Amino acid sequence: MLSIQLLHADLIPQPRPQKQPLPEEILVPEALTPQALESTPQKLELIISYKAQSQDGIITGERYSIADPITLKAHRLKVAYTCSLNTPINDLITDDESYAIKYILTHYQEEVLECLRKGRASVRYDGLTSHNTRVQDSTTFAFPPQRILAYLDNRYVVIDVLKE
Repeated sequence: MLSIQLLHADLIPQPRPQKQPLPEEILVPEALTPQALESTPQKLELIISYKAQSQDGIITGERYSIADPITLKAHRLKVAYTCSLNTPINDLITDDESYAIKYILTHYQEEVLECLRKGRASVRYDGLTSHNTRVQDSTTFAFPPQRILAYLDNRYVVIDVLKE
């Protein structure tokens, strides 16, 4: 009976809104890792190197290496330049910040090499003309081992390239 009356009524009765209490504090977004809660980020000293070899215009070998240094020298060296990597690290869930940094530097090789390109790079070209006037060439492109400091800052990986 009530449903028939509601169908014929012009107005549908609404419950009176109740006053909701306001939250007492503003929710702060969660940090990526527990170390990110610290005021100063954990800086990880690493050595990165890269080498690519090509024969007749075709890449035949490539090596990208990230290593922990045997001796830490970052406290004595000056920063040559700084760059940051905008990487989607929201999906990376870990409590170990150093693991997250190494994972990102390993899996975002192109962005890291673009950062290191600002520094020193060497290219060696060897060309040889054979008796059939065919040119055989060999090119080596390399970044010598470069010492860096890497850390997470506001979900970006910041790379400080050190001057040796």
